[in-house]
Amino acid sequence: MQFFVMFIFGAVILGAGAMLAPALPTGQPRIGTAAALALALVTGGAVFWTQLFGYDPLLMDYLLFALVSGVVLGGTLSSAQARAEAKGQELTDADQGWTGPQDLVFFALVGLLLVLLSGFSMTIQSETAPPIYQLLLNYLIAQLEQAPSLIETSIGTVLAFLSAWAIYDVGSELAGKRLGRTMALVAVFMLPILLLNAQFIWLMGVLYGSGALLFLLRSGRQLARLELVVGGLLLGATLEVNVFLFVGVVLFWVILCALNPVGTQQRLKNSLIMLGVMVIATAPWWLTQGTLLFTMPENSLWLWLAIAILPISFVGGRLLLTAWETLIPASVQAMLYQRFYVMGAIGLITLIGAWWLLTR
Repeated sequence: MQFFVMFIFGAVILGAGAMLAPALPTGQPRIGTAAALALALVTGGAVFWTQLFGYDPLLMDYLLFALVSGVVLGGTLSSAQARAEAKGQELTDADQGWTGPQDLVFFALVGLLLVLLSGFSMTIQSETAPPIYQLLLNYLIAQLEQAPSLIETSIGTVLAFLSAWAIYDVGSELAGKRLGRTMALVAVFMLPILLLNAQFIWLMGVLYGSGALLFLLRSGRQLARLELVVGGLLLGATLEVNVFLFVGVVLFWVILCALNPVGTQQRLKNSLIMLGVMVIATAPWWLTQGTLLFTMPENSLWLWLAIAILPISFVGGRLLLTAWETLIPASVQAMLYQRFYVMGAIGLITLIGAWWLLTR
């Protein structure tokens, strides 16, 4: 049953992200980040409405319906195609920047690994959950009528998977897909730590923080209004998970800007607009939270790990990529690329077999 819950929740959010990605005016489709935005629109929208008008059991249903309707009927694919045609671009699928088959195999392995590890996850989370997480949890418990521990573990597994994909997007935005792959690989060694210790709130924070960081990284360019709004909404979702996590994401962005001080004025202008959107979008929440905003969690270790995942993924990804390019001969690299699908198939079969044995 746990796999079924993961599939239902993950398919809706990842599917919405995949359809939403072409409509976002990023250089290439960013599926993980678009999925983070889709979830943020639902959970953040629920917090916004609840703080203003009170909770309604049908609220999440309405928001999910609005999300799917907007994605499907809003013409995300056609709007992306129209934008390309307006520039006189005629791109093949391979040139449009979609996640390639090798990367999809990698994420399939990551997903199966996380599903396998979720069976060993703790079932109790001691921290008091923020509304942006609690509303989602309450909704899924009511709709699926399963044990809260099973629902929470399923949510955490999907959040860990989407976080790995969003970190891949961040690396791809920084220096191409090669860095995205190595950053995701490093993150895969840290995200399960939060999953196994039932720190699902911080997994949500990592997901939203990764999405917000991507749009902050793009702030040095001339951005479309939609990008500014999306960046502000993802910053707001990160803030509603935890103020200190939000500060950690912003500080990491400042460090990255210092390493590449190009377009400083443009960055400042765009980032201030994003922060303005964030303040407006989260106003009903932070006006009611007051001094509770700056309360540290009971066990701050997990918070610091969540804050550290992005910087460690960046540094580790850089080191891995450098080692790959300098220490591995080109002939060996070509051989590994050619045999990647065979190794991936072996990995998938192994993980599926292990999952089947453990669930018998």
